[in-house]
Amino acid sequence: MADALPLPQELISLQRDLYAARQAAEDYGNKVAAERRAMFPGEDQWRERAVWPEDGPERAELARLRAERDGLAVQIRQHPVMEQARAEGFAKETDYALQKAGREAVDGAQ
Repeated sequence: MADALPLPQELISLQRDLYAARQAAEDYGNKVAAERRAMFPGEDQWRERAVWPEDGPERAELARLRAERDGLAVQIRQHPVMEQARAEGFAKETDYALQKAGREAVDGAQ
């Protein structure tokens, strides 16, 4: 995109890490959900499957994974290139280019 600002490698790395953190949180949630389905298979046990214990390690781990994900999103949003893009009116274009570059970095790493 012509109007997107140039993306430094550290910003692309942050985007790649954000994708990985999002996936880790989703994978963990899916894993715990599958475990709870196995522990509570009865049709009348839907609540036990759906509600994780307040003080359980599962909630703490999911909260940690989400905090890591959210912290990366903040770092991206506050990166000087992204702040400059917002100030110059190129936020949408730069964000799109960053997401594309981040996906390419993930695809290339696999």
